[in-house]
Amino acid sequence: MPDITLNPDQVSDDMLPSWLRTFADYIKQAAASGKTITIASEERLLTPEQVAQRMGVHRSTISRRIKDGELKATKIGGRNKITYAEFRRYQDTVLDNMVMVVGPDLEEELFGDT
Repeated sequence: MPDITLNPDQVSDDMLPSWLRTFADYIKQAAASGKTITIASEERLLTPEQVAQRMGVHRSTISRRIKDGELKATKIGGRNKITYAEFRRYQDTVLDNMVMVVGPDLEEELFGDT
């Protein structure tokens, strides 16, 4: 991801939502005191509980998928963490599989024999 350089003098408060105005104020204060602002992005990590919640399944289901190797996780401090990208990959795979299973029946129900 490339770096972003902001000129605090070009940030207009009326064009920003409140959370971003707070951030802009922080940047302006730092600039006024001669400081540099560094913004970094890092991989978003989810717990098995968070993945289970988003998928609408029990946490033990996600733990089994991790153990089976269907869902990749990394141990951090003895606990499993799943990257957001891996969660999306797994979610897409599950949805694709569901479509493959129910697709023909749904098509027949909607459109009859063609």
